Order: sequence, then C-alpha cells, then structure tokens
Amino acid sequence: MRPSTFTSMFSLFRQRGPRGFDLPTRYYDAEQERRAERRQRMDGAPVVDRETLRARMRHGWGRQRADHGRTMRLVAMMVASVVALYLIMKRYLPAEGWGI
Repeated sequence: MRPSTFTSMFSLFRQRGPRGFDLPTRYYDAEQERRAERRQRMDGAPVVDRETLRARMRHGWGRQRADHGRTMRLVAMMVASVVALYLIMKRYLPAEGWGI
C-alpha cells in the first residue's frame, strides 16, 4: 500500500536523495575564450586578396559619410526652433523685458 502524499511530506524518517554539487570555474577568462572562438572561425576563413580588401574598405568608408545628411537636418531643425522662439518672444513679450 502506498502512503498518502500528505503524510509523506511530513515524514520524520524520509530519506532524501543526494544533494547536487556544482562547482563554478574559478579561473574564467572571457578574453581567452573569445580568442579561441575567433581562431576557430579564422581557420576556415578564405584568404582575402589586397584588391578585395581595398574595395571593402572603400565601401565601408562610403557608408560613414552617409550620416552627413542626418547632421544637417538636425542643425536645420535647431536653427528653425531658435528663429521660431525669437519670433514668439518678439510678438508676446515687451521689448523692455529682453534687455536688448
């Protein structure tokens, strides 16, 4: 006959299983692991000639210059905000309060 679950939960003589033991590594070097993974990837990598490398670098530099338009839009928005603020202040504030 099987004991009920309620009484087995509070048994004084119940034998539990062995506790687990998980020893963490003491000397973990993340940089060494990254180097090993990169070395593994590089072992199968094809050799790149000089012209291919030059073309890749030129392509990469071209993408960096594409951010110029974003900067110009930001400057234009800031100038427009300052002009709008100036016009609002000129319209609604008395000239004596400006200190000009």
